Amino acid sequence: MSSRTVFLAKLIGLSILLIALTMIANRAATAAAFVQLVHDPAALWLAAMLGLVAGLALVLGHNVWSGGVTAVLVTVIGWITLVKSAVILALPWSPEMVEALSGWLRSPAFLYFDAAVLFALGLILTVGGFRAGR
Repeated sequence: MSSRTVFLAKLIGLSILLIALTMIANRAATAAAFVQLVHDPAALWLAAMLGLVAGLALVLGHNVWSGGVTAVLVTVIGWITLVKSAVILALPWSPEMVEALSGWLRSPAFLYFDAAVLFALGLILTVGGFRAGR
C-alpha cells in the first residue's frame, strides 16, 4: 500500500470516526445543524463547494481501484464526496424539497444510521491505515 493511501486512510478514518462520535454525543445539535444547513442556501453552497474540492482532490490524487479494501475505500469516498457535492450544487432547492429533507434530517433513525455508517467506515480506514503504516 502506498504512503499516500496510508496517510489518507488515517486522515479520513480518524476524521469521520471522531465526527461519528460527536454526532452521537451531540445529537440535538447535529440534527439542528443538518436542518439549518438545508435552510441556508449560502451555507449549503459553501459546504458543497468545499466538498467538491475535497472530492476532486481525492479523485485526482488517489484514484486507486486495487490494492486492498483500504485503498479502494479511500477512492470510493473521494468519488462519493465529489458526486454528492456536484448533485447538491446542481439541484434546484425548492421549498417543498427543503421541507421534505428537513423532516428526514430531524429523524433520530437517520442520525443513528448516518453515525453508524460513518463510525464503521472510520474504523475500517483507521485500522487499515495504521496496520499498513507499521
